[in-house]
Amino acid sequence: MLINDLRLALRQLHKNLGFALAVILTLALGVGVNTAVFSLVDGFLLRPLPYPEPDRLAVLRVLRSELYGVRDYDPLTLTIVPIILAVIAAAASFLPTLRITRIDPSTTLRTE
Repeated sequence: MLINDLRLALRQLHKNLGFALAVILTLALGVGVNTAVFSLVDGFLLRPLPYPEPDRLAVLRVLRSELYGVRDYDPLTLTIVPIILAVIAAAASFLPTLRITRIDPSTTLRTE
């Protein structure tokens, strides 16, 4: 049964060679990107840095580079900045959704 399924699959792929190549390239690209991303995550996030208190070191370095002239341990800054970024992200996702809800789908489909 499995051999018949494999033969049928190979026949279909041979019929649609362009589709087969697109599928194979997509799978190869997906595996390659997945491997690269995992390597980066493993190297930067999963393995600890060879310093004492590596979590604090990385956070302080990022905060110093991003917040010019602000102390990196300021609790007010560490509270307000994520809230502001969350509000901006919510607005960036909500405003286009609000605009789309005003469009009548039947009118849009008739014009296309």
